[in-house]
Amino acid sequence: MSSYSKMSFSEELYVCINERPLTRLRARFSQNYDNAANPMEAIHKLLYELVGYTFGLDNNAHIHLLQGQIHDICGKITRNKVFLPDFKNFVDLIASDASDRECWSELIALVDDLTYEEPQSFTDMMIPIIEENTTTTYTRSTSEIPNYDATCLSLTVALKIELTNNIYKSVGNFWEVYFENERWSQTTTRIWECYQDNNQCQPYVFHQNMNEADLRAWFHTFFDRYLKQFTLPHELNTSESTFIRTPNDPTARGKFCHTTHFNQLEGAKSRRKLDFFIEVADLAGGSKHHWRDIRVIGEFTKSAGLKGVKFHQLTRYIREIFYAQPLRRFVHGFVVHKLHAEFWVVDRSGAYSSGEISLIESEEKLVRAISSYMFMSDEELGLDTTIFRKDGLSFITIREGDEPVDNEIEITPEPIYRPETIVSPANLCHRTKDDLFMVKFSWGSGAERSEIDYLKLAKPVNGVVNLVWDKVLHEVEAHRAGLDFSMAFKVSIKNNKWCLSRGLQNESQTTSGYFRKRKLTLAILSPNGRPLKSSRSLREFLSCILDAIIGHRDLYNDAKVLHGDVSEGNIILTKPDENGKSEGTLIDLDMSTSVDGKVDEKEEMKITGTVKYMAIELLKNMSEDKYSIKKSCRYDLESFFYVFLVGCLRYGRPSSEPANLNGWYTDDLLTNYNTKRIDITVGFEKNIIDHFSPSFDAVKELARDFRKILFGSNLDQFISRPNSVELYDPIIHAFKNVLTQIDEGHIKNENLDLPAVKKRMRRTNSRGGSVVKPSRTKSRGGSVVKSSRTKSRGGSALMSNTKSRGGSRRGSRLQPRNTQ
Repeated sequence: MSSYSKMSFSEELYVCINERPLTRLRARFSQNYDNAANPMEAIHKLLYELVGYTFGLDNNAHIHLLQGQIHDICGKITRNKVFLPDFKNFVDLIASDASDRECWSELIALVDDLTYEEPQSFTDMMIPIIEENTTTTYTRSTSEIPNYDATCLSLTVALKIELTNNIYKSVGNFWEVYFENERWSQTTTRIWECYQDNNQCQPYVFHQNMNEADLRAWFHTFFDRYLKQFTLPHELNTSESTFIRTPNDPTARGKFCHTTHFNQLEGAKSRRKLDFFIEVADLAGGSKHHWRDIRVIGEFTKSAGLKGVKFHQLTRYIREIFYAQPLRRFVHGFVVHKLHAEFWVVDRSGAYSSGEISLIESEEKLVRAISSYMFMSDEELGLDTTIFRKDGLSFITIREGDEPVDNEIEITPEPIYRPETIVSPANLCHRTKDDLFMVKFSWGSGAERSEIDYLKLAKPVNGVVNLVWDKVLHEVEAHRAGLDFSMAFKVSIKNNKWCLSRGLQNESQTTSGYFRKRKLTLAILSPNGRPLKSSRSLREFLSCILDAIIGHRDLYNDAKVLHGDVSEGNIILTKPDENGKSEGTLIDLDMSTSVDGKVDEKEEMKITGTVKYMAIELLKNMSEDKYSIKKSCRYDLESFFYVFLVGCLRYGRPSSEPANLNGWYTDDLLTNYNTKRIDITVGFEKNIIDHFSPSFDAVKELARDFRKILFGSNLDQFISRPNSVELYDPIIHAFKNVLTQIDEGHIKNENLDLPAVKKRMRRTNSRGGSVVKPSRTKSRGGSVVKSSRTKSRGGSALMSNTKSRGGSRRGSRLQPRNTQ
């Protein structure tokens, strides 16, 4: 029910609530509920009364949808498909002093969850291996699709698209890599032996008719008998008849949990209810939990036919874990279905599993795996501790050059950008506390050259973000080391079918060739800035785009680097200088390509970009399943054109983005191509120009000129040509001409009427800079890339004036790298 999960119910319903309170209905329900032999009958009656309550409303599609969903739930109550715990929070609200609005809001969220049914996966199908087109990479974010996560169904579809060709079942050595030869492996073996000795391996333990409640009961009983004692120091334990713990056994770091209501979990983008999860052991007990504390997640189903459904449900939940823990390297999970279990690991390159095990024949693996999750370290669970908290503040540590100690740099506690999906570069951005630098974490694209490599090639190019310091924190290959993908089943999800292929694709295939070799990097970038959409005036908007175009030109001509992903989000405005002027800066070189003639031809043929801003020719190729085309500055310049148009349509007005652009970035490539081509050619005036924000009326002619420069007078020039580099000058000249007219007063410098931005309070030292303290700990996660000391473009530097271990005064200057 997308309309309700992302927005409150309609204003018409609010009006109805005010005019027709639920007082009598709620009182009647409370009496019926208290006196009912079967409370579900009282709930069933209440829901029908609420449907009748809505009949007096005018014809409204949203209300009709709500009525239909309530009817569906009533049917599920009759068929025993939903149960009392599902309604507990709703019942509590009805019987409490909560407002009618709160009760309706809870009901709307409840019906959205209870009426969602994902189509069942078909039986696994074996198909021949299909050779992948490895010469191209079509990179986009699932989150580009409008309302991609508005409902469970839309989110599931989006994650399926993202995970297709990135899922492997029955990976070799999975058990050995994750559950054997660890410091706690002997302990889990002894737990299993004790489990056997206590006659737990009986046929009745796992049986055909087990439901979710039975499985959950087994897990919690197992915890109480065998694992609970490990959550306490050894000397505090009393001898247990089921297991004798030794002084050398590790302490359990987790505890078993489950939720029964949607409001028990906090910190995610969507409300979820979990069958089973392991969270940090030392948390205070209670019914409330937070996604940041979840370590392992599990799903149960009594139907073998629903194993695919449960896997997709697992990925939706893991998406929430990654959202709440954006630096999480990977997540362990499992699915128990009927009499089988399957263990999964999900990371930024995809998902892979142990394959199915029988709970009858291989019960040892279930017992030992669940026990292992309890003893795993942060590193073994995939946690990253690069950002640490102290006294309520957030820090990262860096070491410059030959400095003997690490410097602690304070960053803003909340990121200014965080990833929302799973298989992606997962860019995470924080600001330093003094607002001078950007701290960016990224898994990259898995290409041979990373963004950091291109930033080093770029040198200090005006109009392009500058690299100050960098470090590789982790690699996907590290936690996948030792796994054998050669005989694993590769999963392709098509039309809700799991299509499996098995075997080597070719004799030269290597283990790393089965997945993207992403690396988690930390980069400190300068200058910091605010997004293009925060432009405060027409002149600032135009000047920002012009600066970015000039930076793009110099990056291409001087550094021989093509950006490859020009979009609204990849252009920022720097902080104003002493004259109050901000400059435009091009950021995010994740999808860049070297054009120095030394790069592999495959890299030059990759199609990259953000769908909404992609060139028409690129969209055409992709709609025809042609994913190879030589990269060109011409396509990036066309993307600048779309950034400009989006600003003219969106900025300076209170309303949201006009719907006519939604066809530019759907999940259907042909729709994207056809819609954009029509809008830019025959429909340009009607579909684009006529919809400009009033603040941009004066630049309509600039839009027409920009279009003519790119596509020619006949609007038939969509492909790159050898002389495409010559397009820069007329575009730059057109922008400068309009800026001159604004400066001379011929064009009004429109105020874009953005809401005032509240100033953030900063914690500063006596000098007013970031609080930077030296740490006596060693650098984490590998060697530090040393930075040479050159002067920053902006002249800014991050200073530390604190005492070193030797007691001498030390100043640590963080400056842009000299890459020459």
